[in-house]
Amino acid sequence: MPFFALFLALNAPEVVANEPRQALEIAIAVLEHQEGLMAAWNLEYRHETNSGGQGNAPGDGGSTYRELRNGARYRTSYAGAVNSGQGVAVENRYEQSFDGRQVRRLDPSGQATISSAPGHDVTYFEWVYLSKKPLSAVLRSIPPDGDVAWDTLDGRRVLRCGIPDPPHPLQQVIHTYWLDPDESWQPRQVAEHNFFGPTTYPDGRKESIVTNSIRKYLRKEGVILPADTERTIELVSRTGQRGLELRARFTLTKLALNPPLDDESFTLPFAKGTQVVDVDRQVVYIEGEPGSETPVQAMQGAGPAPAANGGQWMWWGDRWVWWTLAAVFFLALGWLNWRQRKLQTG
Repeated sequence: MPFFALFLALNAPEVVANEPRQALEIAIAVLEHQEGLMAAWNLEYRHETNSGGQGNAPGDGGSTYRELRNGARYRTSYAGAVNSGQGVAVENRYEQSFDGRQVRRLDPSGQATISSAPGHDVTYFEWVYLSKKPLSAVLRSIPPDGDVAWDTLDGRRVLRCGIPDPPHPLQQVIHTYWLDPDESWQPRQVAEHNFFGPTTYPDGRKESIVTNSIRKYLRKEGVILPADTERTIELVSRTGQRGLELRARFTLTKLALNPPLDDESFTLPFAKGTQVVDVDRQVVYIEGEPGSETPVQAMQGAGPAPAANGGQWMWWGDRWVWWTLAAVFFLALGWLNWRQRKLQTG
């Protein structure tokens, strides 16, 4: 079926105007074909954010991201000025690479880490499609009785595809894609709708809606990709009030498909004199200085030890932080249940 669907898309586009499920098969085939043309890429994009519908804070001029990928291997970086809190712009840089064996990171403070755990590095396409999977794989996950129908968006005829996430006790998540057949089935809009359970947020938050609206596309070497994406994040209270929490924009500025690459392309070098934390061996050493290794435990007085999954210490990577948060959550949940029963019997 995929080959036949691709043949229809390329040779008989008028067929698309009929059955939504048939159009979905054509969309998947076209997207798979384009994804197959992208074995590797080297791209650059800008990420700008406005909070609460207001302009950027002084010194917060957005960030420039660079991304080199080939399969699981990658090398990424970002650089941008952020507000120090006193209206002063501070340069912020971060770099990371994975060559298939080792992750190498350099954080804004100049601290370097190495680890065999590949972790997860967010790609440009994950920002846009709101999924770690290729878009064709996302669409293949739509159940037979799923929401697939023709719709109209900004005056264009698009194919709407709704995809619910697996059930979760605290929230329900639905992703919706509005695919444009005139843009090789790239989405015109992507939405992530979170429905929260009654005890998920004590502040009365009921829903959050993330919406990515694609304004421009880039055409290169037979591939069409989103190049200018506007994002909004809205919160909806249990009383129905809606509030805009965040606006962001992702702009693709450079793209090279299938560039010539070697192993060094995916290895982040550390300058001589850089302090490096080896997470696997739990030692700290100075790059370019043999015999400088020191056990991490011997340096704990100078700060927290690095987490096992990241190199530098990050609160979201420390299991004791999560155990503490979980304990606080369940204690609060128990108190709320006790309070509710007391009010009902009181």
